[in-house]
Amino acid sequence: MKNSLLNSWMNEVDDMVRSFSPIVEIYESEKEFCFQFDLPGMKEKELKLSVSRQELIISGERLRDQSLAENENVEQTQARKKIHRTERLYGKFERSFYLMEEVDAEKIEAEFSEGVLEVRVPKSETTAAHQIPIHSSEQTH
Repeated sequence: MKNSLLNSWMNEVDDMVRSFSPIVEIYESEKEFCFQFDLPGMKEKELKLSVSRQELIISGERLRDQSLAENENVEQTQARKKIHRTERLYGKFERSFYLMEEVDAEKIEAEFSEGVLEVRVPKSETTAAHQIPIHSSEQTH
């Protein structure tokens, strides 16, 4: 009974973990926001990136077996293997990030290299930080 309960609980935890969502590092400079997503083993064509108003959205899908032959499906490949443990995360994902400031959507750049997707989101020039001169209302004599 104890073992069955433990296995059931472990299966639930495994199901939650399998909800693949890439980890991200976000930083901001005076002129832009930068997002770096860790997506090891994925290909550029498996990712979709969009911006809507002030929301950056990334989505994609990591398949269980990226090494499928042209004439095989996932079930055939898995039938050839005896998996003892898997800690990799698979499946569809979508993450969205609300941008607190206005951005210049036309100038967003994305580069995918060595499993890292870097997205640079420039701030709108109207919201970029700038100095505001302070004028005195006192008249100087």
